[in-house]
Amino acid sequence: MVELIGLSAYSLLVGQKLVVQQVHLLYPIYALVVYTVFSMLWHPDLFVWARYHFYLACGLIALFAVYQYVIDFKSLNKVFAVLVGFLLLNFFIGVLESLELLRLPTSRYSPYLHHFGYSGSDLAVLSDSALSVVLANKPTGFNFNPNNFGFVLMLIAPFVFFHKSFLVKAIGLFVIVWLFFSIGSRTHFVAFLLMLAALPFFMRLSYGKAILIMLFPFLLAFIMFLPEVIDLSSRDANRMYSAFDSIISGLQLMASGDIQPGDSTSTRAYIYLFGITQLFNSYGVGLGFGGIESLLIQYDFKIQAFHFFFLQLLVDLGVFVFMFFMVFYLRLILVLRRISNKASNKAIAYFAKSSSLALLIAIPASVAPSGVHYILTFYLLIGFALAIIKVYNLEKFNENSITRCR
Repeated sequence: MVELIGLSAYSLLVGQKLVVQQVHLLYPIYALVVYTVFSMLWHPDLFVWARYHFYLACGLIALFAVYQYVIDFKSLNKVFAVLVGFLLLNFFIGVLESLELLRLPTSRYSPYLHHFGYSGSDLAVLSDSALSVVLANKPTGFNFNPNNFGFVLMLIAPFVFFHKSFLVKAIGLFVIVWLFFSIGSRTHFVAFLLMLAALPFFMRLSYGKAILIMLFPFLLAFIMFLPEVIDLSSRDANRMYSAFDSIISGLQLMASGDIQPGDSTSTRAYIYLFGITQLFNSYGVGLGFGGIESLLIQYDFKIQAFHFFFLQLLVDLGVFVFMFFMVFYLRLILVLRRISNKASNKAIAYFAKSSSLALLIAIPASVAPSGVHYILTFYLLIGFALAIIKVYNLEKFNENSITRCR
């Protein structure tokens, strides 16, 4: 990442003129940033507003660095190689943590975290069984806590699944599933199933793939009813398989409006309903970027992070700006999917298909982490996705120019 930012800034340092190709692709991001900056005028807490914009600035630097560095297919490949290198290192550390061989000092569960200015988790409140699981094999990688790490895994899973090498697919998916079971997140379990369900819409229908699509319902059914077939003694596995019960319970609680915060499901349902109520109280304008977190802190909620990034954007940005963001976001997904079907360059088609599905699955996966605004990988994915579109448009333009010259 440092290399990408350095290479992107090199032309400025040597006095060269900054030229942004296909700048229109960035206009929606510019508009959203301007709005979030002006939201300070009605934000409940300027300290939280400043903290959110610090994370946003770091993420946008990474996003623009990727976008600006990529000028052709060669540089796109180089960016992909750099990102893969960092992510492989992150996952390797996660595997070591899941095997009880390592615990990074910057992990939420590390006893040395206070040396880095963070208090971490209060392990004293956990039961002996829960404490042994947390200290033993909950992987966090470079992402501080398991939910953030799992969100990054979800973003990378499509790139593994669509890889041309069967060996990479087999080993990669095995490691990802292993890490998901080590994390034990219900949200990631649901997001992974949704990813499997969405795969047929991102695959060209050859004979073999058509058969594979027919087998998908049986695969999903097998995963869903696995607890009925074998005894899952793992605490994390049992927690994952309670995901759908928790979703139904949470929706019922929100519909009734009678919520007494207790367990994780009721607490989240309570803060989601609180956020929606605050959106109505603002007449749909929103609370400003990070505004709902400000109120959770102000009213001393048990959970002081919203834990659903896209719903938080609705509450923070308001109805109209959120709709503008979602049009941009969903259009980005659809354009990438179209490129994956039309691109003659198989590598660009692979990048586009994987990025499209990763951006789509990020929506349900964003329920798990306390926030996505500080997860650098998400910004890098958006920057990489926009760079794919830029390279595809430039190559298409060059091909048309050559055709006209002939």
